Amino acid sequence: MSVEAETALASGTLIRVEHLKKWFPVKEGFAHMQTQFLKAVDDVSFDIIRGETLGLVGESGCGKTTLGRVIICLEKATEGKVVFENTDIFNLPPKELRSFRQNMQIVFQDPHDSLNPRMKVEEIVGEPLEIYGKMKRAELRKRVSELLDVVGLSPSHARRFPHEFSGGQRQRIGVARALALNPKFIVCDEPVSALDVSIQSQTINLLEDLQEEFELTYLFISHDLSVVKHISDRVAVMYLGKVVELADKEDLYRNAYHPYTKALLSAVPVPNPRLEKKRIILEGSVPSPMDRGPGCCFSSRCWLAQDICRQEEPPFEDCGSGHFAACFMIEKEEAACTLNPDWPGNKE
Repeated sequence: MSVEAETALASGTLIRVEHLKKWFPVKEGFAHMQTQFLKAVDDVSFDIIRGETLGLVGESGCGKTTLGRVIICLEKATEGKVVFENTDIFNLPPKELRSFRQNMQIVFQDPHDSLNPRMKVEEIVGEPLEIYGKMKRAELRKRVSELLDVVGLSPSHARRFPHEFSGGQRQRIGVARALALNPKFIVCDEPVSALDVSIQSQTINLLEDLQEEFELTYLFISHDLSVVKHISDRVAVMYLGKVVELADKEDLYRNAYHPYTKALLSAVPVPNPRLEKKRIILEGSVPSPMDRGPGCCFSSRCWLAQDICRQEEPPFEDCGSGHFAACFMIEKEEAACTLNPDWPGNKE
C-alpha cells in the first residue's frame, strides 16, 4: 500500500456504502406498464477512506456514473445506505439533506454540457455561494476571483461566457464551482475523458494539487486504467452493476485476482513492444442488466467458469491485506497460470 493510502487509512473512513442498489423501472407497451428493472447498481458495498482517491473503473454502461450520482444523492437509491461521517444521509429530512450536501460535490464529464451557456463564469461559480452562503455581492465576487485563481484562471475571466474558453479551461471552471462550498468529498465523473491528451495531464495535476491543499477525498470514475493508476490510492473494478474487485492500486495492477480485472489490464497499452502482455480476448455475450440470471455476473464470458459460478453468486470477500474480490476461482486461476504457460492471464 502506498504511503498516501496508509496515511488516509489511519485517518478513518469518510464514506461507507452498504448494499447499495439503484434499479430503474422499464416500462413497455401501449399502456407503459412496468415489466422489469434495469439493475444499474446492484448490491454494492465499500468504504472510501478520508483523504484518499478511490478509482472506479469498468466498461461503458457498467453503472459507474450512476453509483457516483447515488452516493451524493443526485439519484435516489432503491435500497441500501450511504453513511457520511456517521450520518446516514438517505434518512435525513429534505431540509437537513439540502444543508448537508454542501459536503459533497461533483465534477461532470463534459465541461461543455455541464455549464449553462447563458450564464457568465461569475454566475456559474457563484451560484452555490448565492444558494448557501448568503454573501453580499462584493464578497461573492471576491470569493469567485479567489476560486478562479486557485484553479489557474484569471479573475478577469469572471465576466466571460463558457463558449469563450477551451475545453480544459471549461473543466477548470467546473472544478472551481465544485470547490465553492469547501466540500470534503468530490465525485470526479470521467473529468478528463473529453479533453485532449496534452490537457488531461494538466487537469490531473490540478486535481492532485487541490486535494493536497484542501484535504479533499475523491471518487475518480474513469475507463482509462492508465489515468486511474496515476491518480488513485485504491481501485475498484465494476462490472454489470457490481464491484468485483477492490484493492490498493499497486497490488491490483501487479496481482489482480478477478478474471475480468485481468482482461481489462491486458488491454492497457505499454510503450515498449517487447514488454507487451498477452491480450485476453473475452468471448461470450454480455448479459442484459435487466436479467443477468443466477450466479456470477461474469460467468458467461469467463474462461474459468464452473457450474458453481453459474448457479451461485460469489461473495465479495477480503482475500488478504485489504484486497477484495468476488470470485470462486481465485485459487484455481493461480494453479492454472502456473501449470499452463498458454493460460490467458499469462504474459508471453
